[in-house]
Amino acid sequence: MRSGIITSTMPSQASQDHMKDDHPGLRFSRILSQLHDYVQLYQHLGFKGFPKSADRRTGPSLASAHSSQQMRHRQKGPAVIGSGNPHARLMFIGEASGSDLEHGESPFSNAAGELLTRIIEAIKLRREDVYLCHIVAYRSEVDRPPESCDLYQEIERIQPDIICTLGTLAAQSVLKTQETVDQLRGTFYSYHDILVMPTYHPAHLLEHPENKRQVWHDMQMIQKAYVEFDENV
Repeated sequence: MRSGIITSTMPSQASQDHMKDDHPGLRFSRILSQLHDYVQLYQHLGFKGFPKSADRRTGPSLASAHSSQQMRHRQKGPAVIGSGNPHARLMFIGEASGSDLEHGESPFSNAAGELLTRIIEAIKLRREDVYLCHIVAYRSEVDRPPESCDLYQEIERIQPDIICTLGTLAAQSVLKTQETVDQLRGTFYSYHDILVMPTYHPAHLLEHPENKRQVWHDMQMIQKAYVEFDENV
């Protein structure tokens, strides 16, 4: 019977520790931890992201995710901030910037709002009789009317008899047209059996007071229609 040295095939403790440290799951966990640290560092420094390069192609899964995100954004539409009488028969729709929403400003709370209040009073109504609404436009590369799903829900909630859109973007959003307020004003249009009168935004009148006569003409048409609705109630 031959004798010999029996050599153990079990790895040493040091080798086991090395194998554990080299496990793919642990390596992936360390990578994620490092990425998390980098993200926190960049956020602390105020870094907002990398610019998109038109020359680089993303994988199909990332492209699909980006497409889905865009679709969700389109379905959501712009933010809408409003105030006033929730049972108002006359609704004013204007336009605000994203910074107005960030600063917590209510609709028409500036000099343009003071002018709008005087316009409302000129047709024998009070500001608390009407509903004031801003579509909040977040500007990107192209200055175009924002999607308006939330706006339509707000109109449905208030159910006014008359809508007065203030400015081009508000008119285009409600009427789904590419025409400007210069082309649209002075005429009633219909949105789901609601009368819509486009006119100039009060902020525009502060810079172009020569257009006040046109706005007064439009408001007189609104006043007449408002009285006729009263008589038919």
